[in-house]
Amino acid sequence: MGIKDTLSAKTKGLGFGPSVAAATGADTAQPETPRTPRTGPGQMLAVRHAMQESNQELTKLREQLEAYAGSFPAKAVDASSVAPSKYANRHEDEFKSKEFAELKIEIERAGRNVQPILVRRVEGRGTVKFEVIYGHRRLRACQDLGLLVWVIVVEATDQELFFAMDMENRQRKNPSPFELGDSYRRALEDGLFTSIRHLATSLHVDHSLAAKAYAIATLPPEVLRAFPSPTVVQYRWGKLLSDAIQKDPEGVTARANKLVEEGGDRRGVDVLSALLALSTANATPRELRLAEDQKPMGRMLQNRKGALSITLDAGAVPPGKLAELEAMLVSFLRKHRR
Repeated sequence: MGIKDTLSAKTKGLGFGPSVAAATGADTAQPETPRTPRTGPGQMLAVRHAMQESNQELTKLREQLEAYAGSFPAKAVDASSVAPSKYANRHEDEFKSKEFAELKIEIERAGRNVQPILVRRVEGRGTVKFEVIYGHRRLRACQDLGLLVWVIVVEATDQELFFAMDMENRQRKNPSPFELGDSYRRALEDGLFTSIRHLATSLHVDHSLAAKAYAIATLPPEVLRAFPSPTVVQYRWGKLLSDAIQKDPEGVTARANKLVEEGGDRRGVDVLSALLALSTANATPRELRLAEDQKPMGRMLQNRKGALSITLDAGAVPPGKLAELEAMLVSFLRKHRR
């Protein structure tokens, strides 16, 4: 099978439109649309199956591109003439990682990026002539090292570029919710999709996770700056923070600004706790008496900041049962922790 036929088979279903397929010599025929399952479980299985197939196809295509890199019109260009994609979702912290430092060493030793990056032409942007479709780390490494960057130039629409970038991102190790959500935010702002549900359906990704990632990326900048990095914000934190902001926007913002001013090293979960405490900052202290059959056993007290303390009367815990009580509390907190 020739390289064109091989790429034709590998690019089917990857989201590349006719322009990208033509640039790589691939067949532009579209696959037949499969029937959509009617049931919820069936739809979920279909989405998972589509994601697995797409990821497998992308991996095969990348292997083909690497194996036959010399057969494509790769060329060396000034790295300053290439700009990151407007949908790029790699946070600046990633370029300070050990993995990126190792990549720079490899490229420096080779004197070039052995694997070309994929770009498209752009106009009206001054000295910038190309925009990255994927290969942002290789571009950044060449720019830092002052090297020319080897590129393969294709034609691609904004939507084709976004599809290609998203599929490339699925091959990355643990992209953060913020990074994914930020690319989703920009795609929605540019009108590539009509809604987050439309985006999730088009990309074959879970709508719930896409919505949570989007919620994180659209948090106020002041709140995101309070964290060591927005990349540490977890999926489940987005709604908690959004709810707290809705209840007490001024308080949450003030607390976030204070955390930034104070500086210091804090874990993401500690920042989250500090920000969420604002939603109960003005609450009245609550006290609950613990009793059985009118016999007092202790009390629970929640202060104005939401902290909860439990005081048990002497004799409330039978001898030898303290460890059992501790295990029960730990189990309860682990089950219901945020």
